[in-house]
Amino acid sequence: STMGDEIQAYLALDGVIDIKGYLSGSSKKWISRYVFVMDSVVATFSPGDLSEGNAPYPDFIVPLTNCSIEDAPPSKKKKGNDHEHCFVLKNNAGKKKSWSCSFGSDDIEFIKRLRKAFEVNICLANTVLFGGTVEDACYKCNQLVPRILQQSVEAIDKHLKIEGLFRVPGAQTAIEQVRDRFNNGEYVDLKQEDPHMVCGLMKLYLRELSEPLIPMHLYRSFIDAGCSNSIEDLELLVARIPVFNLSVLAYLIMFLVRVSKKSKYNKMDETNIATVFGPTVLRDTTRNGGGPDLSDMNSANNVIDLLLRHHEHLFNQNCRELWKIVIINPDEAKLHKRFTISQDESIIINQTLRDFLPVEYHPELWKHFLRRRVNMLNDRSGLLEERIIVAGEHRLFVFYSGGRIEYHAHFSKIVSISSLSKSKMVVVFTPYGSKEMVTCEFSPISHGNFDLDSIIEHIYIKYNLSFIGRSIDYGFDLELGPPEREERIRNKLVIDDPNINCGGFVATYKSICDLMEFELHPFLIWTFENVFYTRNVKTFQINELIRDTKFPNPLFISLIESLKYNIWFDAFISDGDELRNEGFNALIEMFRTNSAISKVVLRNNGGTRVSITALVEAISSNPRTAIEHLDLSGNNIDDKGIEKFMQLSQNFIHKLVSLNLSGTNLNRNGTLCLIRNLPQSPESKLRKLILNNLRLDNESSKALGEYISSFGLLEELSLANSSPVFLQIALQLGTSLDCMKKLDVSNNKIQVKQRNDLITIVERSVNLEELNISNSSMDVDTIIELLKCNNVKKINISDNEISDADLIRFALFLVDNPELVNIEELDMSRVFMRRTRQRSETIEALAEVLVQDSLRIKKLKICGGGKSLGLKEDIVHITFSLINNNTIEAFDCSGHHAGDELAFCLSKVIQLNNTLQELAWDENLINFYGLQIFNLALQRNDTLAKMETSIQDLSLLYRNTSDPKPLQELVQKIDQKIYENALNIEHTRANITEERVPIHVEKYVPTQAEKSSETSEKSENSSIIGPEPIDDIKKPKTAEQQLVPEEVKQEQLVEDTNDGSVEESEDLKISRSGSVRRRRKRKVKRRKTKKLKSLSPEEIERIMNEKKNNNPDPVDSKFESWNTETGSSVNDKSKVPDEPLVDDEPKVVDEPQPVKIEEADEPVVDTVESVKNGKGVVPASNLKEDSDSLEYVSSEDE
Repeated sequence: STMGDEIQAYLALDGVIDIKGYLSGSSKKWISRYVFVMDSVVATFSPGDLSEGNAPYPDFIVPLTNCSIEDAPPSKKKKGNDHEHCFVLKNNAGKKKSWSCSFGSDDIEFIKRLRKAFEVNICLANTVLFGGTVEDACYKCNQLVPRILQQSVEAIDKHLKIEGLFRVPGAQTAIEQVRDRFNNGEYVDLKQEDPHMVCGLMKLYLRELSEPLIPMHLYRSFIDAGCSNSIEDLELLVARIPVFNLSVLAYLIMFLVRVSKKSKYNKMDETNIATVFGPTVLRDTTRNGGGPDLSDMNSANNVIDLLLRHHEHLFNQNCRELWKIVIINPDEAKLHKRFTISQDESIIINQTLRDFLPVEYHPELWKHFLRRRVNMLNDRSGLLEERIIVAGEHRLFVFYSGGRIEYHAHFSKIVSISSLSKSKMVVVFTPYGSKEMVTCEFSPISHGNFDLDSIIEHIYIKYNLSFIGRSIDYGFDLELGPPEREERIRNKLVIDDPNINCGGFVATYKSICDLMEFELHPFLIWTFENVFYTRNVKTFQINELIRDTKFPNPLFISLIESLKYNIWFDAFISDGDELRNEGFNALIEMFRTNSAISKVVLRNNGGTRVSITALVEAISSNPRTAIEHLDLSGNNIDDKGIEKFMQLSQNFIHKLVSLNLSGTNLNRNGTLCLIRNLPQSPESKLRKLILNNLRLDNESSKALGEYISSFGLLEELSLANSSPVFLQIALQLGTSLDCMKKLDVSNNKIQVKQRNDLITIVERSVNLEELNISNSSMDVDTIIELLKCNNVKKINISDNEISDADLIRFALFLVDNPELVNIEELDMSRVFMRRTRQRSETIEALAEVLVQDSLRIKKLKICGGGKSLGLKEDIVHITFSLINNNTIEAFDCSGHHAGDELAFCLSKVIQLNNTLQELAWDENLINFYGLQIFNLALQRNDTLAKMETSIQDLSLLYRNTSDPKPLQELVQKIDQKIYENALNIEHTRANITEERVPIHVEKYVPTQAEKSSETSEKSENSSIIGPEPIDDIKKPKTAEQQLVPEEVKQEQLVEDTNDGSVEESEDLKISRSGSVRRRRKRKVKRRKTKKLKSLSPEEIERIMNEKKNNNPDPVDSKFESWNTETGSSVNDKSKVPDEPLVDDEPKVVDEPQPVKIEEADEPVVDTVESVKNGKGVVPASNLKEDSDSLEYVSSEDE
């Protein structure tokens, strides 16, 4: 692991060479053997056919520990007399165990490479254990756990009940001696050593590793996970540990778990073990001490503790058994390359692959290529000739014997593969650089092996993994026999997750780039794997993926070609990309095959009549097309093109849900042709039709009205800037239209005579919810008539020139007729075109609209048009009225250049308004000070959860400031608070849906004495005319207190008749009238309570003292107000209204409550005036705040 890239190239090498000596079994003559050198081990095999079915065992497998390389001794014989053609491998393990073997070849270059490979692997075999790396130690013993750890664990496992394991120190001298013996390559039997010494040796080995067991690049992440006690984070981190370190860590943890289970004897529980091994396993190598920082010590120990306690969850069965795996399995190593291919052939083949394959194919990847020597039938001679087949990731190569290439083709160019038995395979394909197909018949060299099966399996699996989303009928034909063999080969293909990497799009893209010889874009592949797949993005947008604005380009062509076989993406968008003919041709071929894309947006792509009609023909010819939304706006189709367009689209147009042909250069005839050829059947799915920027005359408008009313299916219609004739449309609609939900007639200069026709259309569209009449020269009378249509909930009247006087009438209509207006979203941006002397009255009228709770407006936009069209300071007055608004949730006041005054106003609004959730106020020239004030107020707000970034204002501030850091911090605070509010609101909504436990209230049954006392109190108060006096006002009650006594009284006042029926008594009738009055009065009180919560008792006392001599007595005020409404004299208190008096009616008072209430529904204000008059406590709901002062008013006055 510490070697450079040049050295690592020699870690593995194989080939056929002549040897003599120990590894050949003969010390006198040279024998040809296949030699495999890898990871400090050398293996030799007999050359010949080594098939999967009957593979011979290697002749020798020898570790290179204690080996060395020497030059060959001089000799007079031709073979081996020159050190350039020969070298000697010697083992110096001892006199009895030493051996040597000579290697020779006429290929000097191969001898040099083989000698270098032996030197590298010998160096690895002789690497010291202590102070080295885990990977080197594993390679040295050919296992995924170093042998020293295995020996230590095996020795300690026999002494787990000894007290003080890993805490009682062993003999330091003995530990150092054993360490030196291991470093020298000697074998040490640790089972015979002292257990405490073995424990110290294990800790010493882990402590002296050059790289900690948990790698340094994961140190901080593990420390954070230990600090947060997060098992989920720890599980993710464990998966990121390299395989060698992971194997050793899992082996160590499983051993320590066994130690902790014997903690009853050895006193080493999980906590004590974590204290010992925490600083050893988790080390900061950047520090001088080598251990973790003192501040990280507890976290490091906690990590080991968590690994021990949750080992079954963090380490699966495969991790726990990694230590059993042999790194170099000779049985598999001999099958890694076909031994019948000579070294010379391999060199020539590799050079050919290097020339034909893209740069991304590093030679290290070639080991995954399948190489087989087979026979091929020569069509001319009829004889079998040897060939070498190489099957890569995406291509098939056929080489002559000797290494010269004959054919090569991409897997997608294979037409068919037929193999009815394992002794014959016929492949039909189109070779590279040729347009004619070639048929090749192959057979194995030895009929006892399965070479042909392995070739078929490789091609079949690689091809299907590269084109996961391909249709069934696309690809080469595969014919196999007998059935058992076909089933076995087809079952080799296993696709665990069809959606992996965007439905295999990444693999398809790589294969297409290989086919077209285009350059791969690694960053694009990373985007698909880490953004689109993980975030489940299924919209393929060209300008998001391709930065090159010149279309078409190789990247565009390769991506579009890859979409042919993809099932992941369901939307394709190209907006403003000049695709040209070649780009449209690529799209045409893609849409002939793709069966997943349901939304196609090709907007302003420079499409012509020819290209668009060809595209529609391709979509129509695809029987599996899934397109439901088609947008071809901005392309030049013209009148002739639309005729062919509608003819070709009849196969799929009935499946469309939305169709957008705006701005396609259609004149009157073309528009009429389009409308008349729309699907005219009840099975049609068309719900959205956009015909903006076209020309509609009388005939086309009439045809459109007929289409809308024929089946009643169209829900959204957009006719912006199309000059429709509303009269013709209205005449065809009949009396009622149920389908239409959204209508857009913006940017049409609607004449006076057409406005009534538009009103008729809106009135007959009983389910119309959204109406857009922006920039349509609309007068306020027409707007008011449209607002009277109760079905319309969203209306856009922006960019209409409305005078101040008309705006006042508009506002008065909204205030005076709330029952006629059902608007929830209102956009009146840029309607303040002409400033007159009535502007102040206009602003006041609009402000009055916002304080009306009877209106149900939830979203309001009053945007300006910059410096010339903005309201400036006038928008501040409108915005300030939001303080008393309880319905608006979204407000947009951008573009008025109002300055910091708007910021100050909004700071008050967001503190007092608890309904506003969305806000937009960009382009208002807000300064840094204004943002500061807004931020201070925002910190006290809990409801504003969404606010658009004021890009223009912020960019202006950044340009004009010398130190942007304070501004950045301020913006971060605002964004953070908005984010916190959004989370809190989401959490609150989740809690509202939770099931609530009903409150059980015990009913109170009054005694007979209490009932008689109650009746006498009612008689005393029966002479009072009008509302109840202040003396009778008690402390406000909760909902439970208010409801329970009424239920109790009703139960007590219901009497049984003689015949078993139940009838109401006189007391029940009397109590009902009193309870209704009290409930009505309490409802008014609760509505007023909020207005005085912010006032302190001192302020109330001061205001009441100022009004002491001016205000009448509260009871008199009530009395006079009541008499005024009945037509009586204000000062004459003896007069009564015409309605019957209730002198004989007993007054019902509140009965004692059995439930203790800790909090009242409304606050109670103990005023000085009420105490002086002997009236006690006055509810806050009877105090009303005016613009100038605070006065006491009655319910009737309010």
